[in-house]
Amino acid sequence: MYILDTPRISPERCKELAALADQLTDRRPRGTNPYQSTVGEPTIELYQPLLMDVFPGQWHDAALFILYPTSMVHIHTDGNQSYPRRHLILQTNPLCWSFHDGVWQQVELGCTYRMDPSKPHGAINSGDIVRIHLYLDLESDIQLVQAK
Repeated sequence: MYILDTPRISPERCKELAALADQLTDRRPRGTNPYQSTVGEPTIELYQPLLMDVFPGQWHDAALFILYPTSMVHIHTDGNQSYPRRHLILQTNPLCWSFHDGVWQQVELGCTYRMDPSKPHGAINSGDIVRIHLYLDLESDIQLVQAK
């Protein structure tokens, strides 16, 4: 299950941050791929200065994940990554669903969620606009897990 986390941002700020995705991708479908994601370093360089009030400290990795309308991400795991991943919901619609560890749920615009990427997860967008999540791995989360 995606766990609701403390940081939350306004719908206006979400719209501004989602619009920045155009600097990293054209958001258009490519072939039969149902989604697009950006790579870490350019995403961190663009978003970290704008979100230091929400996610202070060092970012280990970050990417935008864009899921096209009427598309899905098959249920999968991200290897043996054992530290939490944060998702900030920048754009969504009422027909988007996220799956994590046996639970389907709808996540809210502007909210931040934690999830364990080593557990089965996926998503579906049956709506008519793209779904955009900024996901990030924070150094502080990684260090907490390594300290255990």
